[in-house]
Amino acid sequence: MIRRPFLLFLISVALITQLACSGGAEAPGGAAAKSPAGTPSGDPSKPQADIPDTVAQGEAPKSRPRVDPTKFPDVVARVGDSPILRSDLLNAAQQVAAQSAQAGAPPPAPTLDYFREVLDGLVVRQLLYVDAKAQGITANEAEVKRRIDEIKKRFPDPKKFTEALAAQGFTEKGLTENARMTLCVDRFVAEKFAAGFQLPETAVRGYYDSHPNEMKVAERRKVRHILIRPEGPDPVAKEKAKKLAEELLTRIQKGEALATLASQYSADPGSKGNGGELPPLGKGETVPPFEQAAWALEKGQLSGVVESQFGFHLIELIEVLPPSVVPYDQVRGRIEQFLRQRDLKKTVRAHADTLRTKTKVEVLI
Repeated sequence: MIRRPFLLFLISVALITQLACSGGAEAPGGAAAKSPAGTPSGDPSKPQADIPDTVAQGEAPKSRPRVDPTKFPDVVARVGDSPILRSDLLNAAQQVAAQSAQAGAPPPAPTLDYFREVLDGLVVRQLLYVDAKAQGITANEAEVKRRIDEIKKRFPDPKKFTEALAAQGFTEKGLTENARMTLCVDRFVAEKFAAGFQLPETAVRGYYDSHPNEMKVAERRKVRHILIRPEGPDPVAKEKAKKLAEELLTRIQKGEALATLASQYSADPGSKGNGGELPPLGKGETVPPFEQAAWALEKGQLSGVVESQFGFHLIELIEVLPPSVVPYDQVRGRIEQFLRQRDLKKTVRAHADTLRTKTKVEVLI
């Protein structure tokens, strides 16, 4: 299991995910094909990642064995005279893994290739940092202090803050320098590459027209539900919750509205205030028991009591939304953002590669 990193902001998202890893940026059609509205945190319909057998529970493919990164040397790379520490690499790897989880993807397998990809992003960051300073671009020190203060606020006890730093191989001085570097590089990329970046409308429209399969939305379903969550982990609490769900089912069958009862009894804060109604759902976006029940219903039909790891549900199908194509106006912004990020990635990466030819870079893992 990956520890929850508290230093995530210190690794530039754009540089690590857009520059380090070999995979390209996610195409906008992939996002467009999902439910257009995200599900609230804690919602039982929260997307669950389908983990392929090759990476189930963090398992690496047989051809790419797992490695223990804690056994890497203290210095994992050198860029000129500047070392990149193992602690920097481990925190960057946590950042990439956290982003994968947020996207619903399986955790990256801890292979040597994976850590080298992440390390490559740190090398790029160091190259850009040196170039930025050479061009007179520095971080805003007030912003650096503000970032560090934000981290400290999460630890009311200063001792806990120090212990957390030590556990991840940092000192407060190193933490501050890391923040300074990331903010400096972000500013450098924004001023030297992103500013004034032009993307013609024809490029956006052209992508839409040439990727029709990415603009398709599969069948979705609008449902409302009631969640009864046990008040404790013991069998007695579970049985009590199930009994309440069964009582509410009987009341609905006798004519009471599920929406009314959801606003009174549901334990799902994301839908309770909306009469239990969830955003339109596609297959693969909910936990399996919930999906199986929802996809077995006819319009207007009510399920029985459905048990999931969240508790007990009553589900009513409001409407079936047939497959469709996302209109251009709805997806235009996503496409434009994707193309900008893709082209910016290429430009910055090419610049970093040029810098690399002029700098001695040693990778030590």
